[in-house]
Amino acid sequence: MSSIVAFETSSVVLKGENDYNIIELDLTVERSDEPLFEKGTSLTIIRKGGAPWSFKFNRVDKPAIQSDWINDGTTFEIEFEEIYVTNDPAPSGTPPAILFIGRRV
Repeated sequence: MSSIVAFETSSVVLKGENDYNIIELDLTVERSDEPLFEKGTSLTIIRKGGAPWSFKFNRVDKPAIQSDWINDGTTFEIEFEEIYVTNDPAPSGTPPAILFIGRRV
Protein backbone atom coordinates (compact mmCIF):
# COMPACT_ATOMS: atom_id res chain seq x y z
CA MET A 1 0.00 0.00 0.00
CA SER A 2 1.32 3.42 -0.89
CA SER A 3 1.84 5.59 2.17
CA ILE A 4 0.07 8.46 0.40
CA VAL A 5 -3.14 6.42 0.50
CA ALA A 6 -2.88 6.54 4.30
CA PHE A 7 -3.75 10.25 4.29
CA GLU A 8 -7.40 11.12 4.57
CA THR A 9 -8.00 14.70 3.53
CA SER A 10 -10.93 16.98 3.20
CA SER A 11 -11.00 20.49 1.82
CA VAL A 12 -13.46 23.34 1.92
CA VAL A 13 -13.16 26.47 -0.22
CA LEU A 14 -14.57 29.58 1.40
CA LYS A 15 -15.89 31.66 -1.53
CA GLY A 16 -12.47 32.56 -2.97
CA GLU A 17 -11.19 34.05 0.27
CA ASN A 18 -9.25 31.83 2.64
CA ASP A 19 -8.93 28.08 2.37
CA TYR A 20 -7.89 25.15 4.56
CA ASN A 21 -7.35 21.43 4.58
CA ILE A 22 -7.42 18.92 7.43
CA ILE A 23 -5.05 15.96 7.18
CA GLU A 24 -5.16 12.78 9.24
CA LEU A 25 -1.61 11.42 9.36
CA ASP A 26 -1.59 7.64 9.85
CA LEU A 27 1.46 7.06 12.05
CA THR A 28 1.40 3.28 11.46
CA VAL A 29 2.81 3.94 7.97
CA GLU A 30 6.59 4.49 7.80
CA ARG A 31 7.78 7.68 6.08
CA SER A 32 11.13 9.26 5.28
CA ASP A 33 10.87 12.91 4.17
CA GLU A 34 7.62 12.06 2.40
CA PRO A 35 5.80 15.09 0.93
CA LEU A 36 2.23 15.83 1.98
CA PHE A 37 1.56 17.68 -1.31
CA GLU A 38 0.19 20.65 0.64
CA LYS A 39 1.08 24.32 0.58
CA GLY A 40 -0.15 27.03 2.90
CA THR A 41 0.53 29.95 5.18
CA SER A 42 0.03 28.18 8.51
CA LEU A 43 0.17 24.73 10.05
CA THR A 44 -1.67 23.88 13.26
CA ILE A 45 -1.06 20.57 14.98
CA ILE A 46 -4.58 19.82 16.20
CA ARG A 47 -3.41 16.51 17.71
CA LYS A 48 0.16 15.17 17.75
CA GLY A 49 -1.00 11.59 17.61
CA GLY A 50 0.24 8.59 19.54
CA ALA A 51 3.79 8.17 18.22
CA PRO A 52 6.81 10.41 17.48
CA TRP A 53 7.16 11.96 14.04
CA SER A 54 8.90 14.98 12.52
CA PHE A 55 8.35 17.44 9.71
CA LYS A 56 10.18 20.01 7.61
CA PHE A 57 8.89 23.01 5.71
CA ASN A 58 9.81 23.51 2.02
CA ARG A 59 13.05 21.48 1.73
CA VAL A 60 14.34 18.13 2.99
CA ASP A 61 17.73 19.65 3.87
CA LYS A 62 16.12 21.84 6.58
CA PRO A 63 16.33 20.79 10.25
CA ALA A 64 13.39 18.61 11.30
CA ILE A 65 10.83 19.82 13.85
CA GLN A 66 10.12 16.93 16.24
CA SER A 67 6.56 16.24 17.40
CA ASP A 68 7.95 15.71 20.91
CA TRP A 69 8.94 19.41 20.99
CA ILE A 70 5.43 20.75 20.49
CA ASN A 71 1.99 20.53 22.08
CA ASP A 72 -1.45 19.91 20.63
CA GLY A 73 -2.70 23.23 19.28
CA THR A 74 0.74 24.54 18.25
CA THR A 75 0.53 26.81 15.19
CA PHE A 76 3.33 27.69 12.80
CA GLU A 77 2.70 30.93 10.89
CA ILE A 78 4.96 30.37 7.89
CA GLU A 79 4.40 30.36 4.16
CA PHE A 80 5.35 26.98 2.73
CA GLU A 81 5.16 25.17 -0.59
CA GLU A 82 5.54 21.68 0.91
CA ILE A 83 5.71 19.77 4.19
CA TYR A 84 7.90 16.68 4.48
CA VAL A 85 7.09 14.06 7.13
CA THR A 86 9.25 11.34 8.69
CA ASN A 87 8.21 8.65 11.17
CA ASP A 88 8.93 5.06 12.11
CA PRO A 89 5.94 2.73 11.77
CA ALA A 90 3.85 2.82 14.96
CA PRO A 91 1.88 -0.19 16.23
CA SER A 92 -1.58 -0.83 14.79
CA GLY A 93 -4.21 1.23 16.60
CA THR A 94 -1.88 4.18 17.29
CA PRO A 95 -3.90 7.43 17.21
CA PRO A 96 -3.17 9.52 14.09
CA ALA A 97 -1.83 13.05 14.04
CA ILE A 98 -4.37 15.65 12.88
CA LEU A 99 -3.02 18.65 10.96
CA PHE A 100 -4.82 21.85 9.94
CA ILE A 101 -3.28 23.53 6.87
CA GLY A 102 -4.34 27.16 6.51
CA ARG A 103 -4.03 29.18 3.29
CA ARG A 104 -4.52 32.89 2.88
CA VAL A 105 -5.39 33.78 -0.69
